[in-house]
Amino acid sequence: MVLSERAQRAWKTGTAIVTAWVTYYGLFHIDYGSRDHALSGVQRWHRRKLDEMLGITGKKTSSLENQEKTQEEQNEIVDKEKELARKGVEQFLRSAKREYERDR
Repeated sequence: MVLSERAQRAWKTGTAIVTAWVTYYGLFHIDYGSRDHALSGVQRWHRRKLDEMLGITGKKTSSLENQEKTQEEQNEIVDKEKELARKGVEQFLRSAKREYERDR
């Protein structure tokens, strides 16, 4: 099957775009594990440049600190509620066991 000249040009353009995208993704976005590897430096550089371009800084804002503090407080409340629920279940099981043993 022979493609027309226009179709061949479109095919080549599409192939070039896909190849460029796969290369970009492979270099800068694939996680190759937690240890340093050949592309670690390039990936760190790319992330820094993206952060600079988007205006993201490493500094925490006061609102972010407040959100973290609120999240920690909520986590503490949930932990306390879980502990109370666990104690309630244990108490219920002990009383059910006593009733069972008494009825036998």
